[in-house]
Amino acid sequence: MDVNQPLGTTNPIETEPAITFDDVLLTSVAATTTNDYSVAFLGTSDGRLIKVVIEGQRHQISIDQSRIAIKAYLFGEVVIQSGHPINKDMVVGKDHLYVMTTRRVTMIKVQQCHQHRNCMDCLGARDPYCGWCSLENKCSIRSNCAEAASDPLYWLSYKSGKCTTISNVNPAQIQRTTTRTLNLVIDNLPMTDGGHYLCVFTMFGKSQTTNATRSPTGVFCPTPSTDSLPLITSDTRKYIRMDKNK
Repeated sequence: MDVNQPLGTTNPIETEPAITFDDVLLTSVAATTTNDYSVAFLGTSDGRLIKVVIEGQRHQISIDQSRIAIKAYLFGEVVIQSGHPINKDMVVGKDHLYVMTTRRVTMIKVQQCHQHRNCMDCLGARDPYCGWCSLENKCSIRSNCAEAASDPLYWLSYKSGKCTTISNVNPAQIQRTTTRTLNLVIDNLPMTDGGHYLCVFTMFGKSQTTNATRSPTGVFCPTPSTDSLPLITSDTRKYIRMDKNK
């Protein structure tokens, strides 16, 4: 058994593995950091690249004593060259990872945030490089989300587990011949420059826009004038979508 013997003491350092793999041999490792997360890229003997994020969780042992448990979670896997071991000489750059087998050098992007089309998929991927850019309605790296540093709700990391969602609309139904102000309760709604929001009502492929007003729990949203709405027949459906605009 390998023992890490620190200087000045005869007591070895003991710890538990952050993650284990029972069905594969790891042949290489490269580590980096992004958005305050530690990331490890692990090469395998069968030609795969495994991506893991490493997290530390503090556990209280007693009133005056605590310990940090290190855990790692798999968030991606790429086949580099099936059946060919990954060599140990992996290099991690800002945007790309360079992976080598016996006869091939492969450059791959460290993230594929654009593949996730909605907030739930973006955060559900548990990719430490990716977060939901709420004002631009896209999954991206932090540096590609405008003004992400201004408000933590502008760029939502997977650790937050929170998407910007409309959780309640009051009243839920109104007559077509009635103009009302809707109260939209919105979770994790970031502030925009000047606090400007728009409500967009879409029906039969056509949109009507009204100016919204920020409320303590979301926005107040006036409905369009009744004479601007198309007729609703028995075989049509209607729905409301709210878009945020700076």
